[in-house]
Amino acid sequence: MNKKFDPKNEIALAKTIDDLAQILEKLFDRGFDVDEKNQLYAIFVEVDRVNGLKIEIRPKEHGHEIPHFHVRGDGVDASFAITTGELLAGSIDARKTRLLRWWYNNSQNKLITMWEQTRPSDLT
Repeated sequence: MNKKFDPKNEIALAKTIDDLAQILEKLFDRGFDVDEKNQLYAIFVEVDRVNGLKIEIRPKEHGHEIPHFHVRGDGVDASFAITTGELLAGSIDARKTRLLRWWYNNSQNKLITMWEQTRPSDLT
């Protein structure tokens, strides 16, 4: 997730218009938005990325009741329940499903922590 990028601090430290332009570019490119109260937030929290495969939790995503994470890349575009690892939407082949299950069994606690940091709920 937008690691080590603190927009307010970077704006305070900016010395030139180019510095400010670079900050704006980061806001555009790193998945930020502003809510109805004019609060900056990250559109997604990237839990992990390896060779183009992204695992994301999207803090402001609407329309999903179940806490979940998304896996995108390498022929996969699917979402999974955080509490069970169940496929909620999308598709994934059998081999990648086995690998995802193994990864999920070893990553569930981290996923729950990430979810609770961005969308508090009763997961634990």
